[in-house]
Amino acid sequence: MQPVEPLRAWPSTTATQHVSVEVDEGYDTDAEPEDTDVLPQSVVSDDAEPVHKLAKTCPKPRMSVEHLQNAHGAVDFLPALTSFLQKHLPHNTIKPAAQDRFNVYNQVVVQMPFNPHISDKHSRMRIRAVPSIPPSSTGRKPGSPSHFDMALVCTDPIKKRGFQGLRVGQVRAIFHLPHQFGHYPHPLAYVEWFTEFRPQPDRAVNMYQVSRSTRNRGRNAEIVHVDDLMRPCHLVPKL
Repeated sequence: MQPVEPLRAWPSTTATQHVSVEVDEGYDTDAEPEDTDVLPQSVVSDDAEPVHKLAKTCPKPRMSVEHLQNAHGAVDFLPALTSFLQKHLPHNTIKPAAQDRFNVYNQVVVQMPFNPHISDKHSRMRIRAVPSIPPSSTGRKPGSPSHFDMALVCTDPIKKRGFQGLRVGQVRAIFHLPHQFGHYPHPLAYVEWFTEFRPQPDRAVNMYQVSRSTRNRGRNAEIVHVDDLMRPCHLVPKL
């Protein structure tokens, strides 16, 4: 197993998360913003909440578990989905298996709450889970690299100050739960966790330090609601 290199994330000194965010406004692997659906929010509060959008037409319908494991790197997809079903759909009697198919999305667009101090428009940020594409055999179409973005994921909606209640996860897949497992309205995301934030940032650089979270000598992965993905974030390797 390769050694885990620590990574650093920008800290927050106020109630607002101050992180370095990479946004490519010209990159869209699904559809233009007007071609997206607003997802139902699982948590309603008096505070302004991000709005999550997926493409109206699924770009990758009926993808196999093998595709998710190999192309997306979601190697623990089946055990993670089994754990999710046991927690959220305990009456389900069907166990996920290799023959199941999933509607997979390339990205979710997060529309941030309006802030007149920053812009007169809602800002949109994309969180991508796109595997690499090899060049065509004819050489006419170049290949493209994979994009599995890091995101700040809400793990405790009660805590809303700084990085409290947030954790970094790498998004490997965005998908809908097939109907055979029961009705579930919220799209899901397979994420690989990083370690939790410490109470205080590193004094030398005033940044939080995180590293890959492991379980049973492998990466610690879990399936979460897409609307728990708060925003993309940027990690800097520790040199």
